[in-house]
Amino acid sequence: MYVYPEEDDPFKDDFSNVVPLSKEPGKVIEFPELTTEDVLETNVFYCEQAVLTVLFNHPHMYCEVTASLLPEDFYDWKHRTIYKAMLVAETGDFAAVVQELKDNNALELVMYTYLMDLFDAFVVSVAVAYHIRRIRNASLTRRLARLGSEVKENAESGLTAAQILKITAVNLGVIAQDVLEERSSPDLSVVLQRYREQLENPPETRGITTGVSRIDHWLGGMLPGHLMVIAARPGVGKTCLALDICRHVGITLNKRVLFLSLEMSQDEIAARLVSAQCGIPDKDLQKGLSLALPREYQAIEKAMEELGQSSIKVLQRSSLTVADLRLLVQAHNADMVIVDYLQQMVSASDEETRNTEIGAISRGLKMQAIDLGLPVIALSQLTRETVKTKVPMLNHLRDSGSIEADADSVILIHRPDASPPYDERPGEADFILAKNRHGATGTATVRFNGGCFRFESP
Repeated sequence: MYVYPEEDDPFKDDFSNVVPLSKEPGKVIEFPELTTEDVLETNVFYCEQAVLTVLFNHPHMYCEVTASLLPEDFYDWKHRTIYKAMLVAETGDFAAVVQELKDNNALELVMYTYLMDLFDAFVVSVAVAYHIRRIRNASLTRRLARLGSEVKENAESGLTAAQILKITAVNLGVIAQDVLEERSSPDLSVVLQRYREQLENPPETRGITTGVSRIDHWLGGMLPGHLMVIAARPGVGKTCLALDICRHVGITLNKRVLFLSLEMSQDEIAARLVSAQCGIPDKDLQKGLSLALPREYQAIEKAMEELGQSSIKVLQRSSLTVADLRLLVQAHNADMVIVDYLQQMVSASDEETRNTEIGAISRGLKMQAIDLGLPVIALSQLTRETVKTKVPMLNHLRDSGSIEADADSVILIHRPDASPPYDERPGEADFILAKNRHGATGTATVRFNGGCFRFESP
């Protein structure tokens, strides 16, 4: 017999006297006794019945329910089969569902009399949201339980702790996404109202800025989900620009920045950050504090204090997958992540070619930017074709054309004095905004201070 759940019920005050699965007041449907693993699944069984009854009797609820539940969310196999038939038939019409089950030789298994009981039952349609939440919660609980069993099986199979952690992180990330996000999207009216509020109170910049005024003017800031690619030939200044942005976001904007280095050690990155922040060439810093002038000593101390008090995290990794990145971002609760550099990352799956592997990685970075709700900056190498043309172009991105397609913005760094004859426009660099998905492109000319590993406004 159906008993309304006694725990906190959002509809309790308004529907305390409702018996959801009764044909009429005072008459309750009796269902066969159900053997389940625990009380939770038994309660969910009745919620599943209620949802199916609503779909049979209230056609206007079809879109709302199907946007919120998947067939695998249903615990009972009969309910799962009926719900699949409704999805294929694209309606909760009783005759259409029966025909669909008959066509797939499933009607005898489900039992026509059971369908009639569901169809004839009485359910208050306004309570369906409560039943959906119960069904989804139970579905997620089962998935977590299965994940726990998989962890145990992997541990017993001889996999290393690192391998188990990677596999678990990917699976847990998928489950967490269902918890944090609704499957159905908000109505367009809700989105438009949110946009109207932005228009009425426009911010100076819509997202996280880079600290390069011309680039920020064109981009308007990096919004959550933004994938920026910074590309250049080796030794031109990819890491310098990335660390400039890192310092700006971490110190000036006081945001949490995660810098993932696959090429240099933490000590090397720290030395570059200090040199760039205090404005003292690295070769002078290497001589030691004992030889520093008083003003230099004060500048070094101030730089170290500012960097130490910031929320910049620098991690060194010999290899990195997209799943690793997701786990690290969540662990450090980052507002922005920088990867140095993309071609050093590895794919978790076996790809046929290097191009397809890099394409999968760049697409993965874009998806993580969207899913995690933060900007991602990925550094990338350029091909040797730039030696011939001197000025880099988008088609010079190395290993895959997918990088250009996946990125929201691409900055190409050009230093005329970094290529033969090495004397053209000494000390200058061009930031070429070659792609901007949301606006104009252009070139910003800055000064390059190689001794301090930083770019400076002219």
